[in-house]
Amino acid sequence: MPNYERLAVCPFYEREATQSVTCEGACEGNIHTAVKFNNAQDKKVWFKRFCAGFKYETCPYAKMILSERYSE
Repeated sequence: MPNYERLAVCPFYEREATQSVTCEGACEGNIHTAVKFNNAQDKKVWFKRFCAGFKYETCPYAKMILSERYSE
């Protein structure tokens, strides 16, 4: 689902809150995976590092989603 408020490149990104990022679920029956942070700054660093760039495949959650849901 596209998100028009934020420029996320990661195809697994769904939404975010002040201290969390929510992604596609990591396995069958798991609708969403949420990453929660201690503060907004930590979330901002994570978003910039993994969600907003084309290096999203280095994200531990993206790796897990690719492995569990999309591997042959």
